Amino acid sequence: MKFIPPVWRDGKIVPWSETKVHVFSHALSRGTAVFEVLTAERTDSGTALFRASDHIARMRRSATQIGMKLTYGKPALIEAMKKVVVSSKLSPAIVKVVALWPGIEFEVIPRNRDVSMIMTAFPYPEDMGPKRSKGSRNSEKGLKACIVKTRKLDPDSVPVTSKVAANYLNPMLAKMEAKKRRADIPVLLDKNGYIAEGATESVFIVKKGILYTPAEGNILPGITRDTVIKLAGDIGVEVREKKLKPNAFDGAEEVFFTASPDWLLHASSMNGKIVGDGKKGDVTKSLLDRFEQVVRGRVARRRGWLVPIK
Repeated sequence: MKFIPPVWRDGKIVPWSETKVHVFSHALSRGTAVFEVLTAERTDSGTALFRASDHIARMRRSATQIGMKLTYGKPALIEAMKKVVVSSKLSPAIVKVVALWPGIEFEVIPRNRDVSMIMTAFPYPEDMGPKRSKGSRNSEKGLKACIVKTRKLDPDSVPVTSKVAANYLNPMLAKMEAKKRRADIPVLLDKNGYIAEGATESVFIVKKGILYTPAEGNILPGITRDTVIKLAGDIGVEVREKKLKPNAFDGAEEVFFTASPDWLLHASSMNGKIVGDGKKGDVTKSLLDRFEQVVRGRVARRRGWLVPIK
């Protein structure tokens, strides 16, 4: 590892080598770690966290859904995020925050409910964000997407609205299936055959200038998804949140996916068929432009989403 990320753990910056959890911890054995991934963006007036309050609020909801109580409140977590970004000397950066039960446990329900919170800041990997070779928000080359056989987890069985580690076996298997089919990104259907989401992305479809996206209920309520819906309103693009069957992709002018580090990633093909002309469409471009203006701090009504670091 060329870059050694700074680590904040339970109130202080610690060496990377001290970021350890026992192999028989409940978090590792049962997947009981909740997490968030957000970005520190380079604005016109310095580096700022993007929608940090919303990420913390969702993390608290995720923790509550599995009976976990976070040990730090929003002000302390935001200050910790600032510290790891400053320590990393990165701009932009990805910030990852994890809360887990580190105690050694052999029972399904942990007896020791003490929570450890850990976070770090790290640069964009080569296959993500601005440096992504395929489908970058800065590139005309799109992603190859496909509908996979792996179904989205059933919300009647597990809380699909929670970012808990145990849930991510599902998208891992879906992405492995997509890779076998030489696709970049999978689309998962729910148990009833409706479009749910990508591996770790929300899905959007453009038809006749209208933006469609699966309704909440069987998906993770993505913060970047919410950002795009609000920005679409800013620029006058109609959004319809509804249940969508796979044939919603037929005749689509544009298809794109959203995720925190990547903003918007357009699909050039779906199930082997070219989407539109295969290039980034006008709605996608307009939303990306608006997104860029917002994270740079140039849109007054959206500056509340930015938390200046220094």
